[in-house]
Amino acid sequence: MLDNIELCQELALQKLPLVLLFLLCGLLAICSYDQRTISAVSATDKAKFLRLMTTLPTAGEFFADPAYPIANPYLHVLLSLDKNDIGMDIYPFVALSRLLHDASKQNRVFAARHFNEIRHEWLKMFWAVLLFEYSNECTEEIVLYLKSSLNDNRSQIIQSIAGPEFEKLKVRILMTTMPK
Repeated sequence: MLDNIELCQELALQKLPLVLLFLLCGLLAICSYDQRTISAVSATDKAKFLRLMTTLPTAGEFFADPAYPIANPYLHVLLSLDKNDIGMDIYPFVALSRLLHDASKQNRVFAARHFNEIRHEWLKMFWAVLLFEYSNECTEEIVLYLKSSLNDNRSQIIQSIAGPEFEKLKVRILMTTMPK
């Protein structure tokens, strides 16, 4: 019996560096997830993502749930797109934003942390409304952005996003105070 225990201990010591390396790689992968930055996205990254979008599975006019794991690693690229990248048709980008928002708290946290870096006015407003209305990741910065948007032409974007619920949304935004 003692020989078996000693053998197990010896094997465990031999495998320990491999196990530690595996755990370290996993920890680095988790930590590096939020290290993606919107500002570091290249034109090549954007082109790759725009090509990828045309291949994502759809269900009617929306992206299907199987699109999530394919598009998820590109959230930072999506948020880096500007009006020159997107052109006139914002709808597919908004639809993909909704899928990525709804599917993962990690995505909502990422978007909230990097909110100031979102480049396209419509995408920024859409994420602001999503984070305000449908998540716990809304920040004071996002509330202030929405409040200031109600006082200029960006209110038309909010109205387009909210539709007939605009007035109710407007009241909720104006009445919201964030704890200090």
